[in-house]
Amino acid sequence: MTTSEGVLLRASDVGKVYRREGPTSPLLRLVRELRRREPAPTVQALDGVSLEVGPGTRVGVVGANGAGKSTLLKLLARISRPTTGTVDGWGRCAYLGGGGGIFFGALTGRENAVLFGNMLGLTSREVGGKLSEIEERAGLGAAAGSPLGTYSTGQVARLMIGVAICADVDALLLDEAFAAADIGFRGQAIRELSVAGRAGRATVIVSHSTELIRDTCDRAIWLEAGRAIAEGPVSDIVRDYERASASSSR
Repeated sequence: MTTSEGVLLRASDVGKVYRREGPTSPLLRLVRELRRREPAPTVQALDGVSLEVGPGTRVGVVGANGAGKSTLLKLLARISRPTTGTVDGWGRCAYLGGGGGIFFGALTGRENAVLFGNMLGLTSREVGGKLSEIEERAGLGAAAGSPLGTYSTGQVARLMIGVAICADVDALLLDEAFAAADIGFRGQAIRELSVAGRAGRATVIVSHSTELIRDTCDRAIWLEAGRAIAEGPVSDIVRDYERASASSSR
């Protein structure tokens, strides 16, 4: 595992600006902007957010819809680039979005496991050597040899998480990855993430479930309208976030 002064992932004063979607045709978009003589409207998804993630750290990201949680995770995964600020990373990192990986319905669960493992940086031989472990963790049984198109959403989530947990990575970035998983599997995965954390694997989890954040994380960061409101022990941050959410809904 390679780190920089004990840090695996570092976001330094990052900002992210998105352009609002306009007409689908680039020509129509250009004509509209020329007529208005002004740039297309933008959205400030993140504004001056900083975060450090060290080996074994389990960080939860909480906030309402549109707070910038998923944007921060994609920046940490280097799927997206910040508009301002910098993101640095050391070691191998795996990102799991809530919609799963790029899976193919006509291929079997095993075949998709190999492809997803390749996306996470594993060779086909490495994934092949872990297939039995992945199938056991995912609890797919005979379904592992069936086309993915016959899977339920929960089974796809099980497969995705099973591959990620078995992958030899230094950091897992999970964006609502447990949303479709059943309670039993979620509990199992939480226990395994805890064991992996003690072995030095870092985890960053985005979820609307504050219960999940409490169960899986030791620290948390609270985002609101693209800004970091607070960061600290998970119990304190989740408590304050829940109180603020309850007050705003009255």
